[in-house]
Amino acid sequence: FANSFSHVDAQTAQSWLKAFAVYHNSRQN
Repeated sequence: FANSFSHVDAQTAQSWLKAFAVYHNSRQN
């Protein structure tokens, strides 16, 4: 369970950071 949770958490963090980068870039333009 812990291993599977870590994997999902990493995927979520990566997706969140990607979305934040897009949002941040759109704010700067």
